Amino acid sequence: MPTWKALGYVIRMYETDHPPRHVHVFKDRKQVARFDLENEEFMDGDSRHFGRIKKALRKAGLIS
Repeated sequence: MPTWKALGYVIRMYETDHPPRHVHVFKDRKQVARFDLENEEFMDGDSRHFGRIKKALRKAGLIS
């Protein structure tokens, strides 16, 4: 289970999870979003975090 930490978020990818390839994003031990890496869009989550999550994903090298 690969895990990254960036800008106060914990980003986790589960190896046996369903398609599309995506990550789960946590803040303070609570899941705040799921992000589809193939289409670079949010699957669900709290829109207040979306801008900061994208910055964290870029910092972790998961999106361009």
